[in-house]
Amino acid sequence: MYSHIARTETRSFLGFRRYCLTAKLHLTAQELQLIERHRLNRIEIFYDPIRDELNADAEQAHERAKARGLFVTKARDAGAVCIAEIHALVSTIRALRAFNITVRDLVRGVTITNSSLQAIGEIEQILTDCIDHIDRWLQTARRYADETEDIFAPGTGDDITVPPNQWPRIWMR
Repeated sequence: MYSHIARTETRSFLGFRRYCLTAKLHLTAQELQLIERHRLNRIEIFYDPIRDELNADAEQAHERAKARGLFVTKARDAGAVCIAEIHALVSTIRALRAFNITVRDLVRGVTITNSSLQAIGEIEQILTDCIDHIDRWLQTARRYADETEDIFAPGTGDDITVPPNQWPRIWMR
């Protein structure tokens, strides 16, 4: 596995600075198969914090609708319930469409553009850290792809260690 991250600075139509970050993972066929088999491609690397706010807003709107009761008798209450549920639905859809990056996106290749140098710098740091994590996950997945391997093998008869069948079953920290 090797990765490629490139950064560029561009100008918008009106002349404002925009910072672009392009990232792609180049995997062998075996590594790609391991990622799909162990469902590593679904792991979310980065998401916009606004998504949490939108989810909280949707939850509050739904709670407002539930506060009116299950069976409403007034038209004004029915209208308020409908408006609250529509508000919750819109916030939920906006939260689902919020910016996020998964391992699958990195395998395909992703380009991120932002006008804030601080934000694009944080995203770049997250991406580089995550690529190291993905490499470690792949190494672990490779170890489990082979045949059964004994991690603990009993030694000779002179071994004074306690055999696994006599290990205590209660773990304390």
